Amino acid sequence: MSGRVGDLSPKQEQKLKEFKERVKDILVKPEHNDYYCLRWLRARSFDVNKAETMIRNSMETRKKMGLDTLVTDYKSPEVMEKYYQGGLVGEDKNGHPIWIDPIGNIDPKGLLKSARTKDILLSRIQISERLWQETYPALSKKYGRRIEGMCYMIDLEGLGTKHLWKPGVDLFNKAIALIQDNYPENLVAIYVVRAPKIFPIIYALVKPFIDENVRKKIHVLGHNFKSTLLKDIPAESLPVHWGGTMTDPKTGDPKCPSLVNPGGIIPKEYYMQEIQIADDKNLAVEVVKKKFDLTFEVSKKNSVIRYVFKTDEGDIGLAVFLQTGVKDLKPVKELEKHNSHLVYEDGSFDCSESGTYILRFDNSHSWTKNKTLHYFAEVIEPAELEDLSTEL
Repeated sequence: MSGRVGDLSPKQEQKLKEFKERVKDILVKPEHNDYYCLRWLRARSFDVNKAETMIRNSMETRKKMGLDTLVTDYKSPEVMEKYYQGGLVGEDKNGHPIWIDPIGNIDPKGLLKSARTKDILLSRIQISERLWQETYPALSKKYGRRIEGMCYMIDLEGLGTKHLWKPGVDLFNKAIALIQDNYPENLVAIYVVRAPKIFPIIYALVKPFIDENVRKKIHVLGHNFKSTLLKDIPAESLPVHWGGTMTDPKTGDPKCPSLVNPGGIIPKEYYMQEIQIADDKNLAVEVVKKKFDLTFEVSKKNSVIRYVFKTDEGDIGLAVFLQTGVKDLKPVKELEKHNSHLVYEDGSFDCSESGTYILRFDNSHSWTKNKTLHYFAEVIEPAELEDLSTEL
């Protein structure tokens, strides 16, 4: 049984009854009906204890963040309106709205330099609020049946190592958690298209934050993604760029930019702050006299090592090597000085082969002055994609 109204097993019926009794003190609005309750139960596989915890935590979050009035009372910053990618384009063959997210075009550093973290999260959550308050009710009326949940298409064209940047990934994962925890069963299907070589690395970073039930809805499509999409989506509901026949109603553009915000690099005139690392307290600390080596054993080729660091007293050099013998080192990244006392330095590099990699922080150019180094570095192995109905 699907666990939806009209399609419940006797056991699910009993779970629904028990859940409603347990949380009757917070089911105070007209929309808090069986459809609403079943969303929380399905999100926790009809585990009443877990569903109760989830809904009560969500109620607290709604009060704290003012989500009930977010649609009417909150105004997103201009930079979010202009450069936060994505938008609704039409409906699939079952009436679910389609959101296209060209996430490969996001400028994570520019975004965090131009808007407060709170505003970035609220702007994203506001989209979900509009869906549940406006879009789904309107479509339910249009089709004469209950519509809840959307098709979410993620276009990864342009995704690269810059998107491994830790503060950006951390913020993305926080947004995922917020939306999953407060808008259960918001997704009918997730289609991933134009996935680049680096996708398994990116997925490894976000997978722990994606609910297991949500992961089951992810479909990573191969080169013939357009024909696959058209099995579920009418051509007239999909822009030409993604395999349909829709063009922009204003300009005729095949990417429909008036409907799907393309995102892009954020102009520096929007910058208002230096980026800080939210988890400074978790950075390791080392006083560097001449050199300091970090050694990583990489067991899987095509892994990535990413890092972030800063210094207190002045600049420092960084080089990367692959150990090829007892004392033999093959340069992977040439020595480069960084003004890490002025701004956080971050980066990543591909490990095209397995082996021992060494990140060498070099202070030999100013060895008479010790440098206090604050750093974070880790190996990211490609995620296994067996659970994604993949066609790559």
